[in-house]
Amino acid sequence: MKKNKTNSREINKNDISDDLLIFIEKKLLKLRAKELRAYQFYKKNPLKFLAIDFLEGTMKGIGFFFGATVVVALITILVTKYFVSIPYIGEYFESLGKILQSEQIEMINLDG
Repeated sequence: MKKNKTNSREINKNDISDDLLIFIEKKLLKLRAKELRAYQFYKKNPLKFLAIDFLEGTMKGIGFFFGATVVVALITILVTKYFVSIPYIGEYFESLGKILQSEQIEMINLDG
């Protein structure tokens, strides 16, 4: 009886792996079809394809810039508020916070 249980488990594993392989093959075929359509679009309209690609790259660059700005701002806020109390390192972060505050005040004065 124990042999039958292990054999049935092996069959189930093989069935799962076969199903997984079929699923992967279907996805690869869809991906290849999508790539072929993109290549055909490029061949028919190379300038339009380049324009779309340029705009896509520009938007990714702008998104990266804004995302990085938010991350750096959050890190700066956390460091200046919570790491000031650490010896030696805290002094550096405190002076960095003062520099950033003075720069912020100068920017406000230039605007107003």
